Amino acid sequence: MSQKPEESKALQIPGLFPAKEEPVSAPPDYLLQRDEPVDFPPTFPVYYFYGTLTSTAQLKRILDLPKEPQLRKAEVNGFAIAKWGDYPALINGKQEDVVTGSTYLVKSEEEAQKLSLL
Repeated sequence: MSQKPEESKALQIPGLFPAKEEPVSAPPDYLLQRDEPVDFPPTFPVYYFYGTLTSTAQLKRILDLPKEPQLRKAEVNGFAIAKWGDYPALINGKQEDVVTGSTYLVKSEEEAQKLSLL
């Protein structure tokens, strides 16, 4: 009687690389599928102020705000301040020149209109 050798199950030895699988494409609308709503960036610009407009009390008065606005310290490189009549003006400067000021996020068209009249 001859015995058939039992088909032994081959041991799979883990290799250095994972098993290759067929690549799968993302659905065409993958980027449009979102689990959470997306906060879009503000539609109003960030204004840069230097001089007297860096005063929160002054800006509060000009914009007729109920409380002092939040300003963020900022600086621009490569510019300088020069007098334009009675007022300071931002002009091109040397590369090492720095003008220190503040930024403010304009929150409405009304605020943008008030600032455009300055």
